[in-house]
Amino acid sequence: MVKEGKRLGYRIIAAEGLNEATVIEGVKVLGKIVFELSGIEEARRLLAGSKKSGVLVSAVPLTVETARWIAHDRRVDTIVMTSRNISIFDRKQASVMKYYGKPLEVTFTEISKSGEEIVGQFARKLRLILGKNIPVIVSSGAREIVEYQHPMVVSSFLAKLLGLDLKTAMSLISLNPYKVVSKLGV
Repeated sequence: MVKEGKRLGYRIIAAEGLNEATVIEGVKVLGKIVFELSGIEEARRLLAGSKKSGVLVSAVPLTVETARWIAHDRRVDTIVMTSRNISIFDRKQASVMKYYGKPLEVTFTEISKSGEEIVGQFARKLRLILGKNIPVIVSSGAREIVEYQHPMVVSSFLAKLLGLDLKTAMSLISLNPYKVVSKLGV
């Protein structure tokens, strides 16, 4: 996976299952932990001790209350929007995320594999979040080599889907993720 990421031009990759940052084939590889959280108590319990150097922590909130609560938790680096929790991301959630400076993450594989109705929902919610000047990160979500896409393919798709210029669309997969990574001190 790292070799393929390098071939496509990625210089930093976050991979679930790693406990620390490392360098493989000249590519920085960060650890990533993704928690699906259905309640505040569960979030408190799972996030306790989860923050480690070189490890990104992402949370997938499954309830509105959990989404509001994790927006202010410093241990969470990104809040992930999926087709299962898309309804949670309304104007109020956007305001809370903006106030606490919490970026939104979506995976390209989920958007690209979804049906037309779900893609439309993603587009509406992403336009709302972007309209509030909240950083959006589009991660690959690739679990197999064939799911990796070239950065230009991803940014072109996002530009068309969201009505963005190519430079802004490219920042969703380059500049915005880099800002989160740099906060980790990597």
